[in-house]
Amino acid sequence: MQAAWRLAKLVEQERVDQLLLVQDVAEKAGVSRAMVSRLINHAEIPGRRAKRDAIAAALGWQPGTFDAVLAGAQVTVSPDGADGEQAQPAEIGLIADVDRAAATRLAERIDDARNAIGLSKLDLSRLAGVSRPVVSRLINHAEVPANRKVRDALGAALGWEPGSCDAVLAGGEPALRPAARASLLLAERLREIAAEADAAAADSDQQAQRWREIGESARAAAELALRGGGGIPVCASTQLGAE
Repeated sequence: MQAAWRLAKLVEQERVDQLLLVQDVAEKAGVSRAMVSRLINHAEIPGRRAKRDAIAAALGWQPGTFDAVLAGAQVTVSPDGADGEQAQPAEIGLIADVDRAAATRLAERIDDARNAIGLSKLDLSRLAGVSRPVVSRLINHAEVPANRKVRDALGAALGWEPGSCDAVLAGGEPALRPAARASLLLAERLREIAAEADAAAADSDQQAQRWREIGESARAAAELALRGGGGIPVCASTQLGAE
């Protein structure tokens, strides 16, 4: 029964990761919504293997994955993912046996780097040439691809040197490629210029307001002069010039 609940949890996690409704999974698999709901909510496993494989395929998993998970194995990605993208043969069904803390650290570094350059998980998967579930499971569940080429492809998509993912797993930090480092420095300088421009614009607004006040004072003084009144206000232009 524990294995059934484990499978149910994995199915639900994958459904949520892919932003699928229960009805979406059911329609893709060609099964009833009730069957998918009972699987997720009550760990009721479909009796027919064809049904199990159909639900697995709807999630981008290989045929036989349900039975393998029930036997204690890891989830395997279908050669054609749920989004129709081609997965690399080297990435299929392989999860690295690494320390959980190290895997979580890598997942966080990749997620931070992805967000810093404005990439979605789908963008990252396409740039790296891997399936979206590989990226999703790495970021959301700290499941590290066992194949180094896949890890390096993910790193390269983020502007990292080869071996950076392994360096993070070993407790280090990723190394930026020279071009990526230069781009980051340029972006940082452009942000500084933008901030300086904003500050200058704000200062210009303040100066404009002061000149408007000077103009109003001058007009008021002119009116008083024409009326022959006393107490003409002092024009602030001399004060501004002194500054």
